[in-house]
Amino acid sequence: MTIVYILLAILILELLIFLHELGHFTAGKLLGFRILGFSLGFGPALLKFKKGETEYSLRAFPVGGLCQFDGEDEEALENDPRRFNAQPVWKRFIVILAGPFMNILTAFLIAFVFYLCKPMPVYAVDPVTHYEVPIVASVKENSPAEKAGKTVTSLLQSTVNIRPKRLTRTFTPLFPHLSVPQAMILL
Repeated sequence: MTIVYILLAILILELLIFLHELGHFTAGKLLGFRILGFSLGFGPALLKFKKGETEYSLRAFPVGGLCQFDGEDEEALENDPRRFNAQPVWKRFIVILAGPFMNILTAFLIAFVFYLCKPMPVYAVDPVTHYEVPIVASVKENSPAEKAGKTVTSLLQSTVNIRPKRLTRTFTPLFPHLSVPQAMILL
């Protein structure tokens, strides 16, 4: 099972690297740069094909990636405006920042998906005080909550009593005058 987790970690890392390099690639193409190569991994190429002026490849060691711009490592010739070093500084700045921007965007998207998958707390509105109060959405069988007599839609109040060398948390019913039909469920 350990090897599966290692392979899964490498796959996730390679996906993050792909998205990072895709940021550089997309910004470069949109701004008119010549891109010579886009590869995932390092070492000898396992698969490769050329489309237009760009060679795409999948390499042997899946721990990196590359978006190779024409003229990135050398002085640009005056007659070739599509080379990296011949482009204005603001364009190069955008291309360089596009990779980290994709990392940040990916992190926000992952957090957003996790947030959507997380169960939302359920609240009822107390008609007297108009405060939102938590209610029980579900009770597991044979749990301490079930043994304490809690049922779905029970109202709870959490109080934390801090005493020297001791922290206790107790749950007690709250607002007995509030009935469930009067409760407004907020999602």
